[in-house]
Amino acid sequence: MKSLALLLLSGLPLLAAIEGVVLNRTTGQPQAGVAVTLTKLSQTGMQPGGNTTSGAGGVFKLETDAGNAHLITATYKGITYNLQLPPGAPTTGVQLMVADVSAKPITKAEQHMILVEAD
Repeated sequence: MKSLALLLLSGLPLLAAIEGVVLNRTTGQPQAGVAVTLTKLSQTGMQPGGNTTSGAGGVFKLETDAGNAHLITATYKGITYNLQLPPGAPTTGVQLMVADVSAKPITKAEQHMILVEAD
């Protein structure tokens, strides 16, 4: 009976949760309300793995099967940020970085050039 139970359990994919926090590089604070999407990467291609929104303190949690590579995508203010987790990478304490962007450039680039030609 035990061997039958072990056989059945070995056929099931191991489940794991990817847990982390979305951090805003501009403010240095956790960012709530960010859309987080999980994509499973395997030899058969990419498969949707779920989605969530970061909660209070920027915390998110996505359920998935262990052993695959994963692509985590965060969409914040119309910009997409990606993080790839290879197989065997830690699935807790994951940090997704986002940033606030400005419609106006912060700096202005100037270039001066002098061209000298010899005859």
